[in-house]
Amino acid sequence: MKTVSLLLVILLLLVLSSFASISPSIQSSFAASESKATKQSIPPAQAAASEVLWQDVSAKSQANFQMRQQHGPRAYRAMRLDTQSFRELLRRAPVESRNSPVAKDVAVSLPLPDGGFMRFNIEDSPIMEASLARRYPEIKTYRGQGIDDPTATVRFDWTQFGFHAIILSARGTVLIEPDTFGDVNNYVVYAQQQIDGTFQCDVDSASQEAATREYENLKKVRGIRASVASGTNLITYRLAVAATAEYTAAY
Repeated sequence: MKTVSLLLVILLLLVLSSFASISPSIQSSFAASESKATKQSIPPAQAAASEVLWQDVSAKSQANFQMRQQHGPRAYRAMRLDTQSFRELLRRAPVESRNSPVAKDVAVSLPLPDGGFMRFNIEDSPIMEASLARRYPEIKTYRGQGIDDPTATVRFDWTQFGFHAIILSARGTVLIEPDTFGDVNNYVVYAQQQIDGTFQCDVDSASQEAATREYENLKKVRGIRASVASGTNLITYRLAVAATAEYTAAY
């Protein structure tokens, strides 16, 4: 992602809302680390309006409350989304252009676990091949660049199953996902560290070391060199990805 050019540095705007739906044990890392905000060309009213799309609710009112008490996340924020207004906002998002920074035409505020919000300039960022996207027009994907925190980026989708987002920044990783599968109205917002790791690699160390040695030998014998692309160019790949049922059930 390309860094949005800085025009004027101001203090970070943290909009504090009710903490009633946030677990008492939630870590305050997002609230404690104040960052410099960047004044952009987004009208303040537009960003403020997108915050109204989100409403704090009681965690106990959500269908998966008991399950989360047992399996985590340990601390989170329970939210309700005005889906109709959110769809209308997304329709105005420009399509990303090659080799250009994220446009500043449309901004959205996304909730943080600490009770605040973070603003992003967003673009429609298709990830499916064009003919496949035409077959599944209900699947839409977007990217965003932080306004309040220039280090922040977001990738999110909007589908018939709701809204899913991952926010990456110098302050950590935040996840936003539906309360239950298929629920497009109710969401949970939490920091990644609030989920206990469950991934386990089944490839033993000996096999990994053998594969590394084989790769090094192939480089010497066949002259194989890694083809690494870097820089600011947007590169489009045609790719097929397979995953197990367990993985897709979890994510």
